[in-house]
Amino acid sequence: MVRTDHNRRHVRAATARQDISSVEPIARSLHTFGPRPLGELLIELCRDDPDRWSRVERYAGMSLALVNFFDGDEFPPRPDLRVVGGQDHG
Repeated sequence: MVRTDHNRRHVRAATARQDISSVEPIARSLHTFGPRPLGELLIELCRDDPDRWSRVERYAGMSLALVNFFDGDEFPPRPDLRVVGGQDHG
């Protein structure tokens, strides 16, 4: 079951801060659903705004080799999580 209210809060926070780490849990969740639900979401999000669709197309056209070269396929380490002396202090 998808926790909709929880996800909405993450999206609002991410939009306000433009912080990719806030989107990480949602992106990971969407990724596990596979291509069809993601495609349906893209159609819904882009339905009324052709500029959004062109942006999606630009992302889809990125070179996988280039993304992998820059380790762009993974989220960066969380800066708010530190391990000191073997203990989590995040």
